[in-house]
Amino acid sequence: MTLITASEACAVLNVSLRAIDQLWQAELLTEPIPIGRQKLYVEAEVIALANRAVIPRPYPRAYVVRVLAKANADDHSRAYKGFTAGLYDPSDPKRDAEHRRLALAGWWPCRDPEAQVGHPLIATLAGFVVGAYRISGPGQRSNGRVMFDVEPLDRDTASLLENRRLTLTGGPISLEIGPGTTNP
Repeated sequence: MTLITASEACAVLNVSLRAIDQLWQAELLTEPIPIGRQKLYVEAEVIALANRAVIPRPYPRAYVVRVLAKANADDHSRAYKGFTAGLYDPSDPKRDAEHRRLALAGWWPCRDPEAQVGHPLIATLAGFVVGAYRISGPGQRSNGRVMFDVEPLDRDTASLLENRRLTLTGGPISLEIGPGTTNP
């Protein structure tokens, strides 16, 4: 097993040190091995993540949300927010899928949630797609934010989006992409 430094892993993945910490906290990479103040990552895992296919342009019309690693939610509508590759509830896979859906579906700033209905919701962590759903309704609203109603994507759309990279530079925590938007 070959190990590489955090700086080398960041260069391979084209992400920041903060982003690489989020990637292992979300279990997309195994926890780094600490050697003094340095963190070492498994090179093969970093390369496999870096080799994920990029969502091709032109992007499909979609609403992109940028998530962090799983954390306890500070609202009563869900148990968790964010993403982890591990199960939220290993005793009940159906309940786990519901926890994951709720964790990624809200609360997002969105000026016109009704305009997003029917389009994919793409959740990314450090530019890697960690969830993709179809927005089935504008959902609940609170303080200028929305928790979308979402459902699974059809198989063809899911294959174009899931387990890929989305190369957006900068921008807000949530945004529209695709034809007719400022992020084609």
